[in-house]
Amino acid sequence: MSKTQSNEIEGIKAFVKFRTSIPGLHKDAKAHNYKYVSLDNIMDNIIPLAESNGFRISHQQSEDEKGEFLVTKIEHVSGWTDATRTPLRYSVNNDTGKTMQSMGSALTYARRYGISCLLGITADEDDDGVKASKATYTLKLPKTQKYPGGQDVPINDLSQFAIKLDEFMGNVIKAGKPEWGKQAIKYLQLNNKITLEELKSKNTEMYNQITEKFGAYDE
Repeated sequence: MSKTQSNEIEGIKAFVKFRTSIPGLHKDAKAHNYKYVSLDNIMDNIIPLAESNGFRISHQQSEDEKGEFLVTKIEHVSGWTDATRTPLRYSVNNDTGKTMQSMGSALTYARRYGISCLLGITADEDDDGVKASKATYTLKLPKTQKYPGGQDVPINDLSQFAIKLDEFMGNVIKAGKPEWGKQAIKYLQLNNKITLEELKSKNTEMYNQITEKFGAYDE
């Protein structure tokens, strides 16, 4: 085994340990019809925990032909890294362009969203007004203790599908049960194949982030 492969394994093992130690975060903020975990809550609870496990979480703002985005990166002392990219969406004033307030809000959201995606934690509560009959996608989840028959989750947006699937994958890893984990991952791959293919064609980065987790229990 090469040193690079050894570092990769060490980093993944450390991430699993770190991810398992993350407590359930109270949704302490509210917007419109839903509650969510504030960035301050995430920073106060997760960053010290990450650092004590040898991880560093950072953000870098950048831009390409598709627009501005924020890269959220997690690094381990072993050299293992992972990252996700969140588009920055601003409110624009016809006279002054982007306002400082809208820029601040976009960056706060992107930081919170990026950390949540990387760690597979649930930071938002679904809007109760979203009806299954209007859903564009259905995320098919395997059986769990809470849902012994599995669960079909109606979702309106492809990005939200990706977020929810990534969150569930984080929980699969957190559970630390290889046999169930392998079965759960196989179920997710087979039963969400069509939507995953659409995600691959429209958001390769998010698709790769999710499918990398599919190998969590590979020997």
